[in-house]
Amino acid sequence: METILIMELKGFERITTELAQRMDAVQMSVEQIRSTAIQRVNEVIAQVSEQLCFPQEQTLIGGDTWYFIFNDFPEGINFGCGLLYRMYNLIIDHSIFYIKPSLAINIGKAKFDGSKFLDNDSITAYRKADKGEPFTFYAIGAAINESRRLGNIVLEPIDEDSMSINWLQFGEILNRSGQFNFGSINIPHILLNNEVQYFRSTSESVRSFIQLQERSTTISAFGGAVPYDIDFYYEYLKSMKKLIESQKCKCSIITYINSGLNIKYSYFWLKWCLYFARRYPQFFTIAAYEISGISAKPISFHIYDKSLTHIGLREYSLHKNQSIMSASILLKNEKIADRFYSEFQENFRSISVNNCDDMLENLKKSITEKDLSEAEYAFDKLLNEKEF
Repeated sequence: METILIMELKGFERITTELAQRMDAVQMSVEQIRSTAIQRVNEVIAQVSEQLCFPQEQTLIGGDTWYFIFNDFPEGINFGCGLLYRMYNLIIDHSIFYIKPSLAINIGKAKFDGSKFLDNDSITAYRKADKGEPFTFYAIGAAINESRRLGNIVLEPIDEDSMSINWLQFGEILNRSGQFNFGSINIPHILLNNEVQYFRSTSESVRSFIQLQERSTTISAFGGAVPYDIDFYYEYLKSMKKLIESQKCKCSIITYINSGLNIKYSYFWLKWCLYFARRYPQFFTIAAYEISGISAKPISFHIYDKSLTHIGLREYSLHKNQSIMSASILLKNEKIADRFYSEFQENFRSISVNNCDDMLENLKKSITEKDLSEAEYAFDKLLNEKEF
């Protein structure tokens, strides 16, 4: 049963023309860009042909359309699914995002004079591929019923004249059957339209925390004690105090309390958080748990307005003899923020049963008199410091 398969690269001429604009300095022409892309596509076609089957005929038309003829319909389906499977890996592996194939398959006696289609079945397939969506495999005409007869093809309706073949699922079936080995395929959500920022130092990260929290209405934060005797952390604590006292932002904190290292920071931080949790219970809540001095420190993160996620990155400090936050990344993506927020809520529920007063009392028993005096002084100073 003769089968016609057509692949069209969507917007190929326009995109390659735009890519070549103002590239004279490196002598990059539109012809070079197009020929490189076409070479890549031909390499993929050759790989699929070797692993699956060779088309009876194969022709490149006009620089962006490939025309294949197969003697057998299952061969055409297999080839089309394998082609899209491999093409996807090509664009991800090499970041060639302007290669956007659309495929259409039909059954009929192909007539082609080397430059144009002469039969209705080929013309119909070409028009569908030409107007189709990238990385979509269309079955039209008699190919719809033949696809159903195969039994392992999932079809999704497009319009009254065509169906879409789930090439991802069928590609996985071919992989499992051993007909070819293209590896697994994962489609990530590429964050090209989202803000991703990297902060190279602790001070840059903390200043970003301050800026973000001062314009937020909800904050969910997870991390360890804040060292009050470092200038930019001191400013962070002042900003935190001002924010909570304004009663314009709701803040929830999960904190781990290190009972074996730098106890003065743990004591100060827990006392600081408990003060605001009791004075402003509608705007500040805290859950805490203990870790020992030798425990691995969990990654810290802040979620602002359930849309921004600021993640602290750790590095071992010889000076402090511990791991500290030395850099951070900020992700502006609601889906990512939602994942972190869901985990935060669940952890808060389970940890909030811990008695923070008992933790604070145990820390007070363990701390030296000097460190206790220093922590209490910092607490009183920050609490009574006036804003000008």
